[in-house]
Amino acid sequence: MSSDPQVAGLLNTDTDLEAERQQIRRWRAMSGLDKLRAVAEMNAAVDTMALAGIRVRHPAASPREQFLRLELMRSQISGMQSVIERMKSWWKSNF
Repeated sequence: MSSDPQVAGLLNTDTDLEAERQQIRRWRAMSGLDKLRAVAEMNAAVDTMALAGIRVRHPAASPREQFLRLELMRSQISGMQSVIERMKSWWKSNF
């Protein structure tokens, strides 16, 4: 890893540029179906971690309550994403 801006990756500053280039080449080589599978697996992992956090914070929650709390979390994230997009648009038009 490098903190040198000339060597750091473009997607992540803590990733070596060559490692990032190799990752991008691998993504480009994946079929559409493989990309969809990878995204589905990542989404499932995020849900698993989110549910684990819900269970820690609400140990008496029923499976239904856990599900509802997960959906609430998703809706809040979705709302934040639209705010971020509006802020980006405003920033581009004003600067």
